[in-house]
Amino acid sequence: IYPNPGYPCNSWSISEALTDPSIRIFPNPSNIQLTLTSDKNFTIRNIKSIKGQIVLSDFEKELSNQKEIEVSVLPSGLYFLEYEMDGIVKNMRFLIQH
Repeated sequence: IYPNPGYPCNSWSISEALTDPSIRIFPNPSNIQLTLTSDKNFTIRNIKSIKGQIVLSDFEKELSNQKEIEVSVLPSGLYFLEYEMDGIVKNMRFLIQH
């Protein structure tokens, strides 16, 4: 991967980008409900499958530092939670196990 001129190049690994310490997600793995907490307010944008397909997207757009998500409808597997904090869109991975 080559840096794009005019854009900062961060040395994050994929693991660091998907386990942002500014937001906590538990229990992980889960099968019924996820709880997300942070010191900062955030909004949830969507949940994507490992294939990048949006599987859940109807979330309140209200800023909050804690949210609960019903995940019992999702089949077992790895998913990515897309959220926005401080105007920056980020992703965090979580696991569903039934």
